[in-house]
Amino acid sequence: MAHRVTSIDYVRLQWRLALPMVLGGLVAPSRRHWPHLVRRQSTVATYRVLRSIRKKYGPRTWSRLPFKSTLLVLDRDGIDKVLKSKDNFADPFLKKWPLSCFTPSGVIVSRNQPPTLPGLWSARRPVNNYALAFGGSQHPDANVFAWIVDDEVKQLLKDRPDVLVWEDFSTLAAKISQQVIFGRGKYCPDFEQHVSRIVSASNWGIARHCDLRPFFKRLRTQLDEQASPRAGHLVCRAARWVTKKGNRDQVQPSSQVAFWAFVTKDAIELHTVRTLALIAQAPDVQRRVMKEVQASGPPTAAAVNGLHFLEACVKEQLRLWTPVPILLRKAVTDFHLDGIHIRKGQWILMHTGFYHRDAEVFGAAAQRFRPEERVHDRPNLTSVTNSEPPLYVFSRYQQACAGQFLAIFLLKAVLAALLRRGPYVLLDGKTDRDAVPAAIDQFGLRFWRRPRDA
Repeated sequence: MAHRVTSIDYVRLQWRLALPMVLGGLVAPSRRHWPHLVRRQSTVATYRVLRSIRKKYGPRTWSRLPFKSTLLVLDRDGIDKVLKSKDNFADPFLKKWPLSCFTPSGVIVSRNQPPTLPGLWSARRPVNNYALAFGGSQHPDANVFAWIVDDEVKQLLKDRPDVLVWEDFSTLAAKISQQVIFGRGKYCPDFEQHVSRIVSASNWGIARHCDLRPFFKRLRTQLDEQASPRAGHLVCRAARWVTKKGNRDQVQPSSQVAFWAFVTKDAIELHTVRTLALIAQAPDVQRRVMKEVQASGPPTAAAVNGLHFLEACVKEQLRLWTPVPILLRKAVTDFHLDGIHIRKGQWILMHTGFYHRDAEVFGAAAQRFRPEERVHDRPNLTSVTNSEPPLYVFSRYQQACAGQFLAIFLLKAVLAALLRRGPYVLLDGKTDRDAVPAAIDQFGLRFWRRPRDA
């Protein structure tokens, strides 16, 4: 039995949870509003309200967030059971509305009809799994990706030898992501500007059709080229899959590629900056990472995969500043969650950002950046050790992010290429590694690459 929050607590949830979620950016962090939310410590206020709601009503309670009857799930066991259940799916209105603007047939906004039978999601997920090499094994094109990353970082530091700012990381991420998706040497600034405009408009669900036509025309052209089987990029793998299976109308590969174009660049720029900020402020961590990187040898896939301590740094950052802090699910049939009856069409909200900072789950380490305690976390993000709490950075189970292993690989490759030529000093936004702030304004960070003999 779950209680329903009072009217006063409903207003508090709307003010501290729903409103910042919209202003902060439903698709990507808003350059206009995110710095303001950080200054106002909006995330701290959100966690405080969630903590008080859990104390007052228990870890599972009903509210309306913001439009529909929603079960708020704030406990480890409840989150795990919801994500494991096939009675719900991740396509409520608040997710489909903005994402459909640029990936209208993407797997991320698709589901089967009815849920127990094969359908659109079942047709579209395999091409994502194949192209992105979901499953934890090394991506077949990982060596090519590692070379792309190292070349682009080398060029960046040649052009900007001293201080790096957000725009540098954003351009770097655009160059890397386009080449990973379309092929080595394939970078078009105009395409990146187009993607940025679409994503910015999608935060408010207002991307215009005139923006989408040339966008999808380019993607379809790339897919129709049927690149050489030896070409090392994601579009080539997607094209091969569609050719082999012959279900283009169902799969809608251009819509899948549209999502990769956004999310790959977004992940690289956002989490490179955030992870580097944490590493730069922990001298012992930076020294250990640089030693590991230098010992790894040339920038090959095997070398990147062997950077276990750097991977622990990335995962700690992802836990502390969870990229998608709110997971929404929609019940596709009536079902029960430990005695709580959830009707078809109702929503379930899990705040993984709050969970990853919960002292009841992670104890004294909840607010700390301590990669040395998590370096044994291999080979995936589901848990720190077999006995420690799972992480939900990329969701989990059936609808876990298909690109999570590729994303981790690319982040490690970028950070390794930077730190191979480091060390770095963070000039703004100082943080305490034993009390990491709930949110950080990545747009305002600046890094000085210190000479090695300084």
